[in-house]
Formats: sequence, structure tokens, C-alpha cells
Amino acid sequence: MVFSGTGTVQTYVVPVTGNYIIEAAGAEGGPAAGRGGKGARIKGAFNLTQGEVLRIVVGRQGAPGSTSPKSTGGGGGGSFVWKSDVALPLPAKPMLVAGGGGGGASAAHGSDGAVEMDVASGAGLSGRCGYGGATNFVDFSYSGGGGTGWRSSGKIGSAPTHCYGGTRWIGGNGANYCDHHGGTGGYGGGGGGSIMGDGSGGGGGYSGGRGGTQNGPAGGGGGSYNAGTHQDNAPGVQTGDGYVTIVAVPAAVTIVTPETFPGNIPLSATSEIVLETIRPPIVIDTRLAKRPALDQPKASDCVDAPIQ
Repeated sequence: MVFSGTGTVQTYVVPVTGNYIIEAAGAEGGPAAGRGGKGARIKGAFNLTQGEVLRIVVGRQGAPGSTSPKSTGGGGGGSFVWKSDVALPLPAKPMLVAGGGGGGASAAHGSDGAVEMDVASGAGLSGRCGYGGATNFVDFSYSGGGGTGWRSSGKIGSAPTHCYGGTRWIGGNGANYCDHHGGTGGYGGGGGGSIMGDGSGGGGGYSGGRGGTQNGPAGGGGGSYNAGTHQDNAPGVQTGDGYVTIVAVPAAVTIVTPETFPGNIPLSATSEIVLETIRPPIVIDTRLAKRPALDQPKASDCVDAPIQ
């Protein structure tokens, strides 16, 4: 089943207990003179039980600024899949998240959605451990809004433009200042874009992308998360809106065969049979041997604090 960007939280009720392949792609950032960053693609295998409810957010592409060439694009929305009977509150961890790309800017391209969980470093939690993206708060930095994370919304950009950070799951509004308009972030938590320089919006993701600033860099891509097995993850591949697909792996097939066929004894007279169970393999990209699992931080780095 394929889920496209509708601007709403969608649901999937597991029809049969078994193994499923879930794939998600984040959305591209909105364009400006520079292109928006491309969304990440994340794929994994999960064992699901009949009747379980999956919640799905599909990221949409950030909007371009409407006063080219200075206005910047909004960040692309992330795509999220989690298991819950209710839409809120969110569980501590999702099943799968694919980060959206940062918005394009007047002098630079937005950063691509990343396969790593964290898209920032340093002592602060912004852009790390599932928290929303940071931005520059200094007045007249003309900074874009940060992208949403799983645990918190993205930060709001500096005065005087105050570009909104992405939330769960609405994209942040772009700048509206002196008849100049930055691009709005895409559904899935993209940050809003500013009106000058490289102040584009950050992409939504497990950890939100940083909002860009007037003097660079441009908006950062969102981080990703994969709790599945048989992972296949790729950064910066998705253009336009994101998507989510859920495919059931065929169930095991049991074949009954005779152990021996002595002489001319008919099949019905054989004295013993054995059961051979053939289980279709999960088809995995042969390049997986060269692709490590997602770079998750050490447990001591990310404390399971309450979701904000």
C-alpha cells in the first residue's frame, strides 16, 4: 500500500500477523535561487500483529519564496510511521522516520535529508536526540525556522522576520516582512523560510534540521530513524513530496513430499513423509553489505525525556 502526502495523519490497520517491509521518504525542500535539499529514504522490516494501528505522516515539499531572488524556500517535511491506537500522545520512539531536505536559499542549496538520527552536534539538544532544529536568534540574522523533531518543534527564527519552526505536523510559516515572503515549510514539520540570504527553513525529521541564516549556511536536512531489521537507508534521494509504502512479506508455504519412493509402490502407499517449510526471503538490496545501520547515538547521549 502506498501513502502519499495528504496533509493529514493517516492510518493503517494491520490485516494479518506477519512480516512487513516499510519504506519512507522525506520531502524535498522548497526552491529558491538554490535548490532545496532532497529527502532521505529509509527502509526496514517489521513483525506486525493483526489489528495493530500504524499512524503515518507523509512529508510534503516546502514552498518557494514568492519574492525571488532574495526570498528563501521552506524546509521539506519529514515522513513518520509509528504504532499507536490513538493519534496523541506520541510514543517514546517511532518505527521509522525519513528526514526532509532543507530549503533552497538565494546563494546556496539546502542540505539533504540525512540517514543519521542526529543532524547537529554540541552540548544543546536542538537537532539531536529527536529534538527540533535550532536557528540563529540574534536580531537581523534573517534566519529561517528549524524543522520539527519527534520530541519537540523547531525553533523560531530571529527578529524582525520571525520565521516559524516546523511543528508536529504542520510546516512553519515563512517570513512576511515589507512585502517580501519566504516559503512555508512542508507538511511534516518543515521550517519556514526567510527573505534574505541563506535563511531558508530546516527539514523535518526525527531530529529537526537547523534553520539557515543570512550569511549561511542554508537550511539543514532533517535526521532519520529506523527501528526495523534488514535496513536499506539512503540520504538525499527524494524530490518533490515524500511517500510511505507498506508491503506484506508472503507467508510461509508448506510442501508435503514423500521421503522415499521404493520400487513401484504407489505414492499413497509410502510409509513416511516429511514436511519442508519454505519461507520466502525478504528481498534486500545487494549493496546492503556496504551500508551500515543508522548511526544511533549512545544511550548515555540521549535521555528518554518526555515528549514536549
